Amino acid sequence: MFTLVSAFKLLTSLCTPSRGGSPGFTPYHVIEALKLLSREPLGRIGLASRLGIGESSARTLIERLEARGLIARSRLGVRLTREGLELLELLSKSIRVYDVDLGELSWGKAKLIVVKGVRPPAHLVEVYKIRDYIVAEGCREVMIGGFSQGTLVYPGMPEDIWRIVLAKTPREALEEETLHVITPAGKFKEAFNGIVRMVASQS
Repeated sequence: MFTLVSAFKLLTSLCTPSRGGSPGFTPYHVIEALKLLSREPLGRIGLASRLGIGESSARTLIERLEARGLIARSRLGVRLTREGLELLELLSKSIRVYDVDLGELSWGKAKLIVVKGVRPPAHLVEVYKIRDYIVAEGCREVMIGGFSQGTLVYPGMPEDIWRIVLAKTPREALEEETLHVITPAGKFKEAFNGIVRMVASQS
C-alpha cells in the first residue's frame, strides 16, 4: 500500500541516473506514462512518441517500471499491473492541476498545482525550502502557499497580490491541508518535478 511520500520516493528512484547518465525522463514523464498505460497497452515507440522522449529513454522507463512490478508485457504492448493502477489512483487523488489566468500579474497563463496531504508552509523559511527544490529543476518563478484551517495562505506575499491569487483560485482547490504551488504554464513540468523531489525527501 502506497503513501504519498513512498509514491514520490518511488517516482524519484525510477529517474535515478545510472552509469550511462541521465535516463532522459523525469517524475512528470513517469506519471504521464502511468496515465497512458492505464488507457491502452503501448509499445516502446508509441510510449516514446506520446511522452516526447527518445526511444532509448522509453525502453529504460519500461524496464524500470517492469522491474518494480508496475507494468506487465503483453502481445499488444505493456499495460499497468494492479500495483501500477494503485499507484496511479493514489497520485490522481493526491495531485490536482488547475489552469489559472494571472494576467494582472503579467504571468498570463499559469498552473496551480495542489497536493493533498502535504502541509502548507507556515512561514517564509518553509517557503524557501520548497522553492529550493523547484528552482533546482529549472523553475525560478513560483508562488508557494496552501490552504490550512480554512484560510488560503502564501507566507510573505503582499496582500494586493494575495487578493488576486485568492480571486483566481478555484473553489474546489480550497481543501484542508493542501500545498499550493503556482508557476507559469511553460514551467509546469519543472515545478512539478521539484514538488515530487521535495516530498520524496521527507522521512
